[in-house]
Amino acid sequence: MSYRIRVEGVTKRYDLATSRPLSRAARALLRLLGVRHQAARGVDHKMALDDVSFSVTEGERVGIIGENGAGKSTLLHLLAGVAAPTSGSVEVDGHVHAALTLGLALREDLSGRENLYLDAEVQGRTRAETDAVIDRMIGFADLGDFINQPVRTYSSGMKARLAFTSLVFVEPEILLIDEMLSVGDYWFSQKATQAVRELCSKGRIVMLVSHNLESIADMCSRCLWLDDGRLVADGDAAEVTAAYREQVRQRDEAEMTAKFSVLRQNWALNDAIRIVRVTVGSSDRPGPASVLNVGVDATIAVELSIAEAARVQDLRLWIERLDGLRVTENSWAESGGVLNPLTGEVEVMAEMAPLILGPGLYRVQVELVNGTTTLATAGAVFKVVAERNLSGGQPALWAPIEVSCRPRVVAER
Repeated sequence: MSYRIRVEGVTKRYDLATSRPLSRAARALLRLLGVRHQAARGVDHKMALDDVSFSVTEGERVGIIGENGAGKSTLLHLLAGVAAPTSGSVEVDGHVHAALTLGLALREDLSGRENLYLDAEVQGRTRAETDAVIDRMIGFADLGDFINQPVRTYSSGMKARLAFTSLVFVEPEILLIDEMLSVGDYWFSQKATQAVRELCSKGRIVMLVSHNLESIADMCSRCLWLDDGRLVADGDAAEVTAAYREQVRQRDEAEMTAKFSVLRQNWALNDAIRIVRVTVGSSDRPGPASVLNVGVDATIAVELSIAEAARVQDLRLWIERLDGLRVTENSWAESGGVLNPLTGEVEVMAEMAPLILGPGLYRVQVELVNGTTTLATAGAVFKVVAERNLSGGQPALWAPIEVSCRPRVVAER
């Protein structure tokens, strides 16, 4: 049998009512309050998918990326047959195993072990086939004695473990996975990610939705990029994820400029000494940047305008998170720099090679001072992002330490 998916001109439209009729009690209460209510009429709609076309053949592993609300999950629901397109056609040749919502099919009154047997039966396995792998399934779930307790006694993380275990032990023809690379606690999440990699190698066709771009580029040979319901790119996974990452960076740059423009305003005591601008840049792209990646060589450029008669004793520069935590502070004079002879248009550069700030929002602030008097000040706001996900919170600094190990010699007594 040849396995294939073909999507042709698919549109999925959801009608949204713009008004909801008030109850009689609510209308009476409004009249008592003297409020006139006039119900709006009409129906609005949301285009979850808009004229999407593509085909997938046997042996392909396809990632689907896009922002929240782009239509990724809607597309998987159409392929799984749990929803129908408004227009267009969806053809799927092969048995589909869809993992769309973890824990949705769990029976609360049954034990974990009984749920594993039930799910296997739904997937068409015989009792003997399930018996052959049940010990491995229970070991993978790692629920201890809770495996024989009702699921209603489980925490949400335990339910996710149990549901994911049912997904792992299938032999899929066409496998659809919706955002399941981070399941349960840290250690189980690592095991789950490896299990998804193995599943992708077994499926005749695999379609995987994830916000983890590294995983998409690593596990998939092809990538679909959805944006507001439209298919904007379809090609090599590494190339498409790189293009998507660049668009997200540009959007973040625009948002940073609009949101924090007030923090970039310059101030000067008089026109004799001014900080023209403070800009942040990085080695991986030319020009100023508001979004930097952890590990790049970053620079802070301070452009000054100093009149010949003006005297500046020091330039102070510090970086702080927007929550107020000051990360670093530097003084030009203390580092051996001398500003007094400099006049005219001057540029002072500070380098961070590599950038070890942890992910977050930061402000770099610069002051020109003479004694205790501030002559001019200016700042810039930038965002630090990390390509790989972190566990256990966000560090203030992304600085690996050097570790050396040596055997300890214990003296004999």
